[in-house]
Order: sequence, then structure tokens, then C-alpha cells
Amino acid sequence: MQPSELEIQFLESVTRDFIKSEFRNGVDKKLDEETVHAVRTQDMERRDREAQLRKWLNFMKVIRFYPKEIHAKIVGQILAYADGPRPGEPLGGKAAIVSEYERLRECIEKAFDRPRGVTSLASKALWCCYPNDVPIFDGNACKALAVMSRLWRMVPEPDETAYTLFVDLWLQLYEKLKTVIQQADIEGYPYRIRVLDQLLWYLGGDL
Repeated sequence: MQPSELEIQFLESVTRDFIKSEFRNGVDKKLDEETVHAVRTQDMERRDREAQLRKWLNFMKVIRFYPKEIHAKIVGQILAYADGPRPGEPLGGKAAIVSEYERLRECIEKAFDRPRGVTSLASKALWCCYPNDVPIFDGNACKALAVMSRLWRMVPEPDETAYTLFVDLWLQLYEKLKTVIQQADIEGYPYRIRVLDQLLWYLGGDL
């Protein structure tokens, strides 16, 4: 069963209100742009690229629980992936996103001497490489997306991994909100898919 027109209008209204009242508080335009540039270009000093990426990963709170001596290895693996052969943009669709996520996840796991859960870290690192294509996975977003997928009767493919399920439902929800997000005034912020990332993070957060 598809959502009704009134349900879609409600979802669009929630998104518009969020953009006006909260979106600007959840992103750092300068930090995001400088980090995307540092990751995607090899025209900077290596140490400057590493410092910028480490600053962003700390801001996103995805390396704080790892030993500090591991941070340099994580950053090195991410930049090795970014500088290596990989698909160009746009990174079209779920299959391509998941495939590149798995490649980058395997790279990041090389930084550790034992298995670690790096789903959120790998997702955020992949966003730096494809900032117009890749949704950001985190706990808040997963909680909100699970509720919204039920409210709006979004049906995922069977037997998906946690990350693939997240991407599947995220893309379905984004398609419903794409027109609203594309038409919104987000004050010069260049990466429009972050609107949905931030909306889910906000809705899934603690009261």
C-alpha cells in the first residue's frame, strides 16, 4: 500500500519546517567543503589532507573511541581508497553505493589488529568521496528511518545486511522528498542529500 497524498504532504511539511528551523544547526558548511576538497584532491600536502580529514572525523564523533595511535592508520586507509581507482560520480543507486562501502570498509578494517565495527565510520568516510550520492549511516538515523519506513509503508528487499537495508530505505524516503529538498533554500550549503541525513539524525535523537 502506498502512502496517501495527505501523508506525503505531512512528510513534506515536516521536512520544510526542519530546513527552516534546524538544518543550519547540524552542519558546518566550511568544515564539510574543506574536508571534501582535502579527500578528493591530491593537490594538497599529504599532512594537510590527513589533518583536515582527522578534524572532520573527530567532529562527526566516529574515531573518538579508537586508540589515538590508530587514527593515523584510519585516515591513511581512507585516503588510499580516495586516491585509488574507484567509480566516478554520480555513484548511481543502491548497488553501487553498497559495493563501494564494502570496499572502503575492508580498507578501514586494515587499520586494526582485530575485527571492529566500522559501519558508521566507513559510511561517513565514503560520503567524503561521494558527497552528493552517499547517505550517512548512524544510530539516530537508523532509529528514525525504521519508524518512518513503517509509517510510509516502504518495503525493502529481503535478507539485506544492516547497511544495505539502511541505504535501501533511505533512498526510498529520499525519492519521496527529493522535490522539496531540491527546491529548498539551504543557504549555499552544496550537499543537498545531507538534509535527509540531518532530518533523520534529529528525529532519532534523544529528547
